[in-house]
Amino acid sequence: MPAPKRKTLDLSLPPKEHFRDCYYFIQEIIQLMESVYNDLELERNWNHPDNRGWMNQFRHWTWVPMFRLVWSLTVQSRSGRFVQFCEARLDVPKMAQAQFMRVAWQKPNPDKAVPLAQRLKLQSKELYEQGRINQLGPAYCVRPPSRRP
Repeated sequence: MPAPKRKTLDLSLPPKEHFRDCYYFIQEIIQLMESVYNDLELERNWNHPDNRGWMNQFRHWTWVPMFRLVWSLTVQSRSGRFVQFCEARLDVPKMAQAQFMRVAWQKPNPDKAVPLAQRLKLQSKELYEQGRINQLGPAYCVRPPSRRP
């Protein structure tokens, strides 16, 4: 009897249209991890039974390829003790051992850039005018009552 096929995990990065959202979401996850690390003093208490759930969750997050990519791009903005903790306890690759990958970015299309620039210019003018109205205060935004003869 043949062995059953094992399901493989999808270890790919998110599609282009979701990449930015995923990037910022993972940054928030890393910030949450660092806050929990500091609040629960995980440097000393990582193996306490009450912290087992957090440690398991952290390990699950660090297995995600997008996490590893964002980690490698933002690790320099994290505290040294937190980075050492993640490398030692969560198997996050050390930067000296990290594998670097080449990313091929598409060249910008100048035909699409011009309309975008024009839209941004119009939006900035609208925001500027709205800011000026807000500075004037509500007295200038309300019509004066009409006088009836």
